[in-house]
Amino acid sequence: MKKDRSPFTVVMTFLALGVVWIFVTVMIVHFITLDNSILVFLGPVNATVFLITAALLMFRLITKAQSKLRESQGQLSQSRLQLLEVLEKVPIILMVADKNGVVTISKGRGEHSVKYDVQGVAGRTLDEIFKDNEEIRSDFQHALAGKPLQAVRSWGERVFQCFYQPSNDEHGNVQAVIAIAVDITDRARHERELLKAKEEAERANRVRSEFIANLSHEIRTPLNIVAGYASILRMKYSSEIGEEDQEIYSTIDEASDRLMNTVEKILDVSRFRNEDFRADLSEISLSQILNDLNYEFHRIAKKKKLELNIYLPEDDVHVLADQHALRRALTEVLENAVKFTPEGKIDIKTKQVDGTAEIIIEDTGIGIGTVFKEFAFDEFTQEEGGYSRPYEGTGLGLALAKNFIELCGGKIRLESEKGKGTIIIIYLPISQETETTSNNQENRGLHSMQDR
Repeated sequence: MKKDRSPFTVVMTFLALGVVWIFVTVMIVHFITLDNSILVFLGPVNATVFLITAALLMFRLITKAQSKLRESQGQLSQSRLQLLEVLEKVPIILMVADKNGVVTISKGRGEHSVKYDVQGVAGRTLDEIFKDNEEIRSDFQHALAGKPLQAVRSWGERVFQCFYQPSNDEHGNVQAVIAIAVDITDRARHERELLKAKEEAERANRVRSEFIANLSHEIRTPLNIVAGYASILRMKYSSEIGEEDQEIYSTIDEASDRLMNTVEKILDVSRFRNEDFRADLSEISLSQILNDLNYEFHRIAKKKKLELNIYLPEDDVHVLADQHALRRALTEVLENAVKFTPEGKIDIKTKQVDGTAEIIIEDTGIGIGTVFKEFAFDEFTQEEGGYSRPYEGTGLGLALAKNFIELCGGKIRLESEKGKGTIIIIYLPISQETETTSNNQENRGLHSMQDR
């Protein structure tokens, strides 16, 4: 692409060539003997050539300047037309008012948006145009005082996002205000609809939670009565009860425990949704709480012929947690481990790493598929659903465990592979009073449920 030379470069080039031409002419006259008539003729010829060349050069420069001016005017006109086209097509109103409150420019889709002849308000005052809209008049006055402003305003039946920008002279005095209004009526309507839908969803969630809580209480009360009276009858007629009747009472106890456990979980979900739980953090011995759980799960694990091993560090680890929440979280995880481990073992290990206590619960059960792992901590979810699923339950165990651990300020993570077992890792903050000897401590002992 050929680059145009600037007028200054052309003029300087012309002057340089002129000087060279005159110098060459003088040298010819000085060193070469010429006839006087030729000398007399040579001066005017040089001057004429110089003037004609200068005239042609000036004509060329003027023509080129005019061409560029026309091109610039054309581009400016095209840009103006494009700007006007944009203002006519997009839901924007552009308005400029001088320091006296008189509108000098008014463009945009006003007649389409607000059923008002926006194009025809130039020359009128703001008080005339917005006589029924105190908010917009106040916005202009605010901007005329030199303060930029953004606000959402209504004009007619439409809603606008308004931007007011003062325009100052070289002394910093406000000479005008440039106002741009973007029609956001549809967006505002969608936001109102979303807010209404959100409020309705929250209300429905509250109603559901209250219903679940009330229903659970209604179930738990008669259930306690049934279980209690069954125990009384069992003790009262223990000498007369045969083996078959003992089995019936045992079935009643197990069914009552299972139903009570389900009701308790549903109540806990309701409490978490209503944010009724408050953490009572204290220093807790992991050895103590795990030994308690060891005895608690002895009967269940032994009945399924599972081996339950608890590995404790040589020095006890104390964590800062809510005792009830931590016990419930570990109970939920262990219940899942026992339920989904048909055979094999469950190992519980604890260690301290960089100021954090880790509780690792590993089983040799059925494991979790890759797809379902993403939803394992969601409420009311099980990998295999429906009435024909092989394992009973509500799908609340891991969801509640996660909530209880987070209530303690900790985190929970899951690792699993279908058919190869599951590992649950719980991270809890170490108590300040815990003294550590190393991050990886030796085991203090092994408790085997199978040997009990």
